[in-house]
Amino acid sequence: MTVELFSLALADFLVATLELGVVCMDIVDRATPLISVDLQALSRVHFTWAVNAAYLTSCWITVIVSLERCFSVAYPFQVKQLFTMQRSSLAVLAVYVIHIVMFVPGFVIEKMEWVNTVTQNHNISDDSDAERWIYTVVYSYATAKVETVLRMTSGLFLFSVSQSVLFVCSVWMTVALKTSARIRVQIDVFKETDNSQTQLTKKETRLLTVVLFLSLLHLVCNLPRLSLSVFFYTYPWSSAVYQRNAINIMWAIMAVFSNVTCCSSFCGYYQLNSKYRKIVHMMFQIKDM
Repeated sequence: MTVELFSLALADFLVATLELGVVCMDIVDRATPLISVDLQALSRVHFTWAVNAAYLTSCWITVIVSLERCFSVAYPFQVKQLFTMQRSSLAVLAVYVIHIVMFVPGFVIEKMEWVNTVTQNHNISDDSDAERWIYTVVYSYATAKVETVLRMTSGLFLFSVSQSVLFVCSVWMTVALKTSARIRVQIDVFKETDNSQTQLTKKETRLLTVVLFLSLLHLVCNLPRLSLSVFFYTYPWSSAVYQRNAINIMWAIMAVFSNVTCCSSFCGYYQLNSKYRKIVHMMFQIKDM
């Protein structure tokens, strides 16, 4: 569990850092309109692919953590044999490698080149057009095809599958905890009890509360990403300007919710893992009360 949690913390940190880089580049691009490098195109293309890779990595490591938690509740005697340190490390490494390799074509095919553009000269004494060279991303038919494949694969399939597995794990863990509590009550009182009579321990109650909270939060925070992925390919845009402005607004909203998800994961797993909590205390020199 420790390997997965710290790998998840690394992925969440990468998402937050890359999103911060996108925001900073957008601010610099708007503050310096005469700069020769199109920072907005750089942030919207290369940084966006990196954010997608890190965010999907975070989602699938969360799936691994949820599966291990489910097996620890449903099959407590077999979980240590199934989720060994070597297997957990290999699974986390595979998640990182798969998502990095998957987005490599996006970095390779979307190249930045110097482009000669014509801008309107607003000088009162000279109303002529002025030429300007800008270092920006050059799009092509192949670029559009690669973007479509990557967005459909990452934005819909991998993302939807990971969220579905998280939902199933949450339901499975809830049922397993309720069942084990009911059996424990029957053994304690030496008689059959009503099906609704259960008694969860404080640890089980905290585990169930945190898991359900994270599952619900992931679902709510990821709805903008899923909606944008579907809306992006189905809505018939009528104007390129409106398209760009609307997409920028929706991607900004999605980025905010993505960061909320990553930050909340830290708080959730801080409550679930004692080793994780102890090391966080050591890092920030927080003494236990």
